Amino acid sequence: MTSIFHKWLLIFTIGAFLSAYFTTQYLHVKQSERQAQRALLAELKYVSEQITDFKNKEAQQNYFAKETLLGKAYAGGEILDKAPEILRSQSGVSELARLFSLAELDITDKTGLIIRSTDPALENTFRYSDHPETAVYMDLITGKKSDITEDPRLNAAGPSGEDQWMLYAGVPRSGRKGIIEIGYTDAQYDKIMSSVSITNFATNYDFMNTGCLFILDNGIDGNIISSTSGKDRGKTLAQAGITSVKPSERLPGALNLVLNGNKYIAYSEPCCGFLVIVMLPSGEIYKSGNTLMMWITLFYCILFALVYFMMSGLLDRIVIRGFNETNNALTKIVDGNLGQKVDVATTSEFVSLSAGINTTVDALNKAITEAAHRMDKDLEFAHAIQTSALPTIFP
Repeated sequence: MTSIFHKWLLIFTIGAFLSAYFTTQYLHVKQSERQAQRALLAELKYVSEQITDFKNKEAQQNYFAKETLLGKAYAGGEILDKAPEILRSQSGVSELARLFSLAELDITDKTGLIIRSTDPALENTFRYSDHPETAVYMDLITGKKSDITEDPRLNAAGPSGEDQWMLYAGVPRSGRKGIIEIGYTDAQYDKIMSSVSITNFATNYDFMNTGCLFILDNGIDGNIISSTSGKDRGKTLAQAGITSVKPSERLPGALNLVLNGNKYIAYSEPCCGFLVIVMLPSGEIYKSGNTLMMWITLFYCILFALVYFMMSGLLDRIVIRGFNETNNALTKIVDGNLGQKVDVATTSEFVSLSAGINTTVDALNKAITEAAHRMDKDLEFAHAIQTSALPTIFP
C-alpha cells in the first residue's frame, strides 16, 4: 500500500509541476509580447513625433538657407557697387564667390545678358529672358520683384560642367539695372540641411539594445531614405536584406520580418508622407524572460520536491502508519488473540475505526464466552439425565 500511495503522490506532484510550469511559460510569453508591443508602439509614436518636428525644422532651415543666400546676394551687390573694378576680370568675380562660399555668381546688364560669371562660358552668351527657368529673374530688372529665391533645381550646365542640382537666389544690382544671381551646389545645400535632414534621422538610431528603424518614401514597396545602419539609402526593403514581410498572427497590427536571416517583430505607420517602421528582434522580446524562467523552473523544482516529501511524510505518519497498526492488530485478533486492542489515534477517523473494531471484538469475545458457558451447562444437564436413567443397583 505504501508504494501505491507514493506512486500516485509522485504522479500528481509531477502533473502539478508541469501544469504550473507551462502555465507560467504561457503567461510569461504573453506578457513579454504585450510589453514588446507597448514598447514598439510607444517608440513608433515617438519617432513619428520626431519626424514631424524634423519636417518643421527642415522647413525652417530651408527658409534660413534661402535667406542666407539672399543676404549674400545683397551683400555682393553692395560690394560690386562700392568696388565696380571687380567686374573688370573674371578672376575678381571668382574671388568674390570664394569669399562668400558660393558655387556660382552671375551678373547681368539691363537686358538680362550675363556680363560676368564664375563660369566664363556664360559670359555674353546667356540671356535670362531666353530660358524659362531664368526668365522670372527679369522681374528684378523691371522692379516687379525685389528678390527671388528658388527651390533646388537641376542646372543643365552647373559649375562642374555637368548636370547638378543647385539652389539659386537673385536680387537687383545696386545703383544700376541688372541682376545678381548666386547659387549653392547640392553638396553645399545638403551640408546646410544635414542637421535637420530626414535622411540622417535614423542613422545609428536604436532602442532596446538591438531595435532598428527604417523610413521609406513610398509605402512598404518604396525606397529607404533613412535607416539605423545608414547604409540602405535608396534601397528597397528586399535589397536591404528583408526577405519576408508578413502580418503577425500573435500581435494585431504587427509585422513578422526576416532581416539578414534573423526574425523581427515590427510596427509601421505613415507619417509626413513617409512610412516609418520600427523593428525588434524576436529573440530580444523573450531574452530578458529566459533567465527569469530558469529561476522559476528551479524554484518550482525545489517547491514541488518539498511538497512531495512533506506530503509523503504526512501520509506515512498519519495514514500509512495508521493502516499498518490497524492491520497488525487485526492479524493478531484473527490469529485468536481476542484480547488484542486496536489503539490508533492519528486521526479522528482512525479513533472511530479503532473503537468500532474493539467494540466488535469485545462483543465477539463476549458471545464466545457466553456460548462456552451455555455449552458447559448443557453438558452438565445431559450428564445429569444420563446418570438418572441408569440403574443404581445391579443384580
